[in-house]
Amino acid sequence: TFSSAIVNLAVKGYLTISKGTKYYTLTRQETADESLLSRGERKLGNKLFKGRSTPLKLENRNHQRIKGAIKALKQSLSEDFHKVHFKTNSKYLGFGILFSVGILLMAGFMSTGTKGPFIFMTVWLSMWTTAVLSMWAARRY
Repeated sequence: TFSSAIVNLAVKGYLTISKGTKYYTLTRQETADESLLSRGERKLGNKLFKGRSTPLKLENRNHQRIKGAIKALKQSLSEDFHKVHFKTNSKYLGFGILFSVGILLMAGFMSTGTKGPFIFMTVWLSMWTTAVLSMWAARRY
């Protein structure tokens, strides 16, 4: 994401990319037109150059500024596209859980004979559901 945004900024004439002997250097153009940039690209450029045209060497010494720029870009992309392209349908989650619990209880009360398989499946599905929900809650964009 970061690399493609940098290349896109270069294509739009906002910056130039030059290769030194060991590192690449990004230089903001004096005549950079920010009106051509997307919101995320604008945030990326502002974090990298902070309004000045001082060249930025892509080396470990500048990792804080680069990390901040990557974070700003990711946040901007998430704000712009997450709600539009990724529908989580979380409003149906509560209904699905209640429906599943109801069916489980009904199956347990209606079963004849031994309750062992019912108890095993109830415990197994409870653990499975807890694991899936914890992964869903910890997801990153």
